[in-house]
This record gives sequence, structure tokens and C-alpha cells, in this order.
Amino acid sequence: MLIHAIRRSAGILCTTPSKLSMIFTPRGWYQFGVLKNELIGQKRAAAAHEARMATQRAEFSSNAWRHEGALSQRQYESYDKYLDHQKAKLASLGGFRIEEFRDLTPHGSEWWHQAELIKI
Repeated sequence: MLIHAIRRSAGILCTTPSKLSMIFTPRGWYQFGVLKNELIGQKRAAAAHEARMATQRAEFSSNAWRHEGALSQRQYESYDKYLDHQKAKLASLGGFRIEEFRDLTPHGSEWWHQAELIKI
């Protein structure tokens, strides 16, 4: 962590030598501490991303998917299950009005047609 902060500080000082005077200010020391903790945040974010990707890979390789070459298709037990899944996806987008998508082309109009189809 400390080595990372020193390397980052050296890189910043090489590009903007005028920041050298900040070493003697409380703000400069605060920013050095931020740089010191930057690596921890990056490692946590990478670990969280890897966990999400592992979950998605496991789900994508389940029996719910049919893979044919470069194309993959999700299989549903029934049309009602398909509609429930589509409703959940549209609901996850949050507070929007279906009418907002009607005039968008080409993909927005498809969202509107899907929403009309499943009658949210």
C-alpha cells in the first residue's frame, strides 16, 4: 500500500511538479492517504467483480440455456415464465414511462412493444 502511494505520488509529481509544494500542507497529506488506500479499493472492486462474473458464468452454463455456435438462447418452462422474466427486467429499469420509448428508434420502439405485449 505504501509503495503504491509513493509510486503514484512520484508519477503525479513527474507530470505536475508544482504539486511538490503540497507535501507541506494537511491537504497534501490527506491526498497521500487517499492514494495509499486506492489500491485496497481497487482490489476489493476486482474481487467483487470476479464474484459477480463467476455467478453469471455458472448461471449461463446451466440447463436454462441452449448454446448453438455463437448464439445462445434462454429456455423457459412456459410462456408465462418468459413474461414474468420480461416484466422483472422492465421493472428493474425503474421509474420510467412506457410512452417515453414509443418514438425511439430502433431499439426503444422494441421496448415499447414488449411492454405493451406483457401489459405492465
